[in-house]
Amino acid sequence: MIEKIYTGNTLSKVKACCGDDVWLSFQEKTKTGILTSEMCYTMFKDTKEDFDFSAAVVPIMKGLELELKKVFYEPYYEYVTDNYDPKSYAQAICPSSDLEDKEKAKQVAVQKGKILYYKNGKFQFKRLSTEFSIGNFRYLTTHGDKKRIEIDEIFVEFCEKKLFAEQTIARKKIEKWVRELIINIEPLRKLRNDSAHAGKTQNSVDAFTVISDLIVTKKLLPVIVAPVESHYI
Repeated sequence: MIEKIYTGNTLSKVKACCGDDVWLSFQEKTKTGILTSEMCYTMFKDTKEDFDFSAAVVPIMKGLELELKKVFYEPYYEYVTDNYDPKSYAQAICPSSDLEDKEKAKQVAVQKGKILYYKNGKFQFKRLSTEFSIGNFRYLTTHGDKKRIEIDEIFVEFCEKKLFAEQTIARKKIEKWVRELIINIEPLRKLRNDSAHAGKTQNSVDAFTVISDLIVTKKLLPVIVAPVESHYI
C-alpha cells in the first residue's frame, strides 16, 4: 500500500485535509502524487538556496490530470459515443454553426479534439486517448470561448444522467460546479506547464499554491472525485 511509503505525519495531514472517504476515492497514483508533493514541499520549503520546486508541483498535478481523465473524460467519451453519432454530437454542441462549411466543421473538430476528428468531409469519433491534460478539460466541457465560459448542453446532460444519476441536482448547480472548476484549474495549468519545461523553475510559493488549491483551501481534487459527499454541489 502507498501509505507504507510515507511518514505518518504526512499521511495524517493529507487525510485530514481531504477526508478519509475522499482519500479512498483517489486513484493510487493520485495518492502517490499528493504525498510526494507534500513531502517535497515540507522538506525544502525553508531552504535559503535557489531551489527548483518543480518536484513538489509536478506529482500532484499528475494526480489532477489522472482524476480529470477518470471522472470526466473517459465516462463522457463513452456517453457521447453510446448516445450520438459523430455529426449529431457536433451539431448538438454547436447548434448555431453551419457544419456544411468545411472550415467551421474543422474548427469544431479541433475544439473537441479528444472526441472528434474531421476527414474527407465527415465527422468521426476518435479512439479514447490515453493522454488527457489539464488544458483539455476546458475544451471537453465548453465551446472553448476564452472570454466566457459556457458549458456544453451535452456535458450537463452527461453529468445529470451519469455522474449524478442517483441524485437530483439542478442544472444551474451542475453548470456552476463545472464553471468554477474551470476557473480554478486554469491558473494551475500554467504552473504545470512551466514545471515541465526546460528553463523554467518553480519557487516555494508556486508549490504552496498548487498544494493548497488542490487539497487544502479550494480542495479541487475532493471537488472532482466526490462533489456530493464533500458538499461541494
